[in-house]
Amino acid sequence: MNKNNHSSEQERLARNAVMAESQRTGIRVKIVQGKGFHIQGALGVGFGAWSRSAHIKKTCGLAQLSTAIPQQQWDQLQGDIRVVPWPH
Repeated sequence: MNKNNHSSEQERLARNAVMAESQRTGIRVKIVQGKGFHIQGALGVGFGAWSRSAHIKKTCGLAQLSTAIPQQQWDQLQGDIRVVPWPH
């Protein structure tokens, strides 16, 4: 396995771990000036992620879909934290 494939595999595994945690404990969203931010990978990928982002928008009363940001950036972001249950 070359270095790029190894890095991509590590990133995929990290995203899967973040999504699995969200499924167990709920999706953590920080609200900053009326905008929602969630940890990259927390919603999964594809159309399912769009649906979950729409669920966050509706549940939190946001004007737009939440934005995915890296974990380190999310940790440094100051805002109110909401935990949105994983939609079934």
